[in-house]
Amino acid sequence: MKKLTVHRELEFSYASCYAKNGTPIANSPTAIVFTNPLSDKVHEIATLVKEYIEKNGYDFEKVRDYTYSLWPDELEGNVRDNRKTILDFMQMRADGYSGAKAVVRKRIKDIFDQFPPTRQEYCFKKITIYRKGEKLDDEFYLLISPMIVWTERVYEKSLFYNYYESCMIRFDSYEEWANSNKIDYDPVQITLPAKYRDLQVIHLCRSIFVSDDLKKKLLGEVCYTYERESNRL
Repeated sequence: MKKLTVHRELEFSYASCYAKNGTPIANSPTAIVFTNPLSDKVHEIATLVKEYIEKNGYDFEKVRDYTYSLWPDELEGNVRDNRKTILDFMQMRADGYSGAKAVVRKRIKDIFDQFPPTRQEYCFKKITIYRKGEKLDDEFYLLISPMIVWTERVYEKSLFYNYYESCMIRFDSYEEWANSNKIDYDPVQITLPAKYRDLQVIHLCRSIFVSDDLKKKLLGEVCYTYERESNRL
């Protein structure tokens, strides 16, 4: 483990980018949960994917295909909070192994469609969203992106932040990270093997990483939308 000086110019490499007023876009207060019995199905999907990886080892393409094969076509979800405005990019409350990461409006899906996925590393499935029992009229889509597991990270080239010691940490290996008190270390910059370099969307545990071009396009479109709609709150 190596302690590093904290550099102010380092930025979190999350897709949960911030709008101009400082409000997070992806990790917004608005969260979606699946309706029952679909919520039980999601738990089943996550369990099956975990068992598949334990039995067959981790191969991104095979895990992707297996994960997609488990998802039904009819999806429904409920808004978890009482916001008057539904954001464009909403957090999905689901086990990371299931691949369900976010619910987006059609206009956000249209932005993604301008950046074709490499090797189909993610997909969208239409989802019906309800708030207080009423169906929302807009078109919504569930973003499914199979998780890239912890062992795939290149730890000697990744950065983690320790809040208690106010320093950056770089681990020498997955084993060193796994044996640490992981809750103390927030990922700041994650490096993956070259085979993932061309992916548009990367799902790592709780967060989504997106390509730079897609990130800029999302920020440009979503910031405007959020500022316009936030005035209605």
